[in-house]
Amino acid sequence: MLKFIVSVAAALYLVGAVIIYVLAGLLLAHGATCQGRLFAVAVLLGLPAPVLLWFATYLQRKRAIITVALALGAAALLLLGIDYGLTPDGRSLPGSAVHSCFTGATAYRRASLANLVPEMDQLILATYVVPALDPLMDKANTTELRGQVREIYGEMRRAPEFECLGSVLNLTYRDLFLGCRPSGHFYEYIPKTTAQRRLPVVLFLHGSLGNFRGYLWVWKRMADEYGFAIVAPTFGAGNWDEPGGEEAIEQARRYCAAHPVLDPARIYLAGLSNGGRGVGLGARRAPQAYRGLIFISPVLDEDVLLADPFVAAWKDKPILILHGTADNRIPVSYISGAAHLIAKRGLRLEYEPYDGQTHFLFFTSRDKVRTKIGKWLTAAADD
Repeated sequence: MLKFIVSVAAALYLVGAVIIYVLAGLLLAHGATCQGRLFAVAVLLGLPAPVLLWFATYLQRKRAIITVALALGAAALLLLGIDYGLTPDGRSLPGSAVHSCFTGATAYRRASLANLVPEMDQLILATYVVPALDPLMDKANTTELRGQVREIYGEMRRAPEFECLGSVLNLTYRDLFLGCRPSGHFYEYIPKTTAQRRLPVVLFLHGSLGNFRGYLWVWKRMADEYGFAIVAPTFGAGNWDEPGGEEAIEQARRYCAAHPVLDPARIYLAGLSNGGRGVGLGARRAPQAYRGLIFISPVLDEDVLLADPFVAAWKDKPILILHGTADNRIPVSYISGAAHLIAKRGLRLEYEPYDGQTHFLFFTSRDKVRTKIGKWLTAAADD
């Protein structure tokens, strides 16, 4: 009976090992960082060790097989130890304008997969894997996204104050695989300024698959140019309509309102993709707390945005929608139709389509997006 249980366990391990082996092979072949490739080698060396130990119970020359297995395992552990030594410690540099803040049930996990494999490599690997699971992620989309990830994260790797923060994609994985969405983490970027008055702040809600540092890097360049701060809370895989989502938004808003450098009268709520749903919910919950709304390649919840209480609360405040005409995930016809209905209700809506741009507009047209949002914020802040 014991042998049968061991055999079943070994068979299950082999199935899982094949999948992990393929992923590690892709990471080794396409990873952009030495740390990511180091992790891939550690996995490729370490996975066969348990299988060899199992085979040793059936084959001759057990000592030789066990020796090989132990050597592979030791080599894998050594490489993982080196990998861990290369991971960021999650602490901001002294005097840095950017911080990764943990409160409540959240904490930085240096030894998590999200940090043993750099975020850049995780996203690149996702562009090879996700198309097999998501038919909307076609070759053109993934190739475009992969190029943008390499470019944006390549820039960010030259900024030590961003690199030392590490990643919080472990919170995404907890949501995807365990249904657990602890709130309390947020990124913040507060540019240094000599101005006496407080800074306006954009409260940014990420989309599906998590709070990427790449988003903060794009916002950082806008913030520097136009003089506003960024606070970007994390909520698992970005399903802001799930229990706890509105509370996470409200928690971040209260932080902004209490911050001595940020202007509580000029908080703008922005959301990307599924974060657009969070914008609607947050704006409905506390309409008096926000100066304006920004939707980028968004999911728009018309039941929220067209409801009479929402319209009454937002009639005199500016709303901006940016969307790509080639977005195959959220069709432009859907956004155009919703924008027409919102404007018809008398709301101050500005809708700007970007010709030929896909769902990754925030990355692929970041210079145009930066200019548009920056000018819009400047005008809105002067109202």
